[in-house]
Amino acid sequence: MSSNNIFSDITLYENLIQIPTSVIYTCFIIILLTTGVSDENSVFALISGYSGILIGIIFIIVLNMPITKYLYIFPFIFIMILVSLELALLIKYWNRISNGQVSSYYKSFSNMFVFFLAIQMSTLMYHLSNKKMDKMDISYKTICLLHTFSVINFFIIIIIGIVLRYYYTQG
Repeated sequence: MSSNNIFSDITLYENLIQIPTSVIYTCFIIILLTTGVSDENSVFALISGYSGILIGIIFIIVLNMPITKYLYIFPFIFIMILVSLELALLIKYWNRISNGQVSSYYKSFSNMFVFFLAIQMSTLMYHLSNKKMDKMDISYKTICLLHTFSVINFFIIIIIGIVLRYYYTQG
């Protein structure tokens, strides 16, 4: 463990890192169960799930301060940006989604977004398990793959925004 870390005991860090990890896993299960379902409670659950993922990632970044290898923080930041964009779309188009006035494309692209997000999160959580960000051993190829998935997910978010804005039904 690095000497400039705020944790003097590695077991304290390992115990604390389980909190945001558990929150992220739980919120991801909520997202899996409610993606594509068009009612008010499901949309609220989706918003809560994505918010929980954001809070969990922020907690992980704070627990790993100071970060000495900034290359490892970028995938977390990209995921935060993607989840924030999805949250913004869910909040902006709450009425359309909760009333079922969305095209079937919305469900398809939402499922794709969750799939790629699951790949990104599982890869990061695998490499983060019982290690700090400055001790993580992620290859350059894996970092590039995570960035590629972020770009794909960014385009999926744009498509979801277009579908929600222009392709809606009457119920």
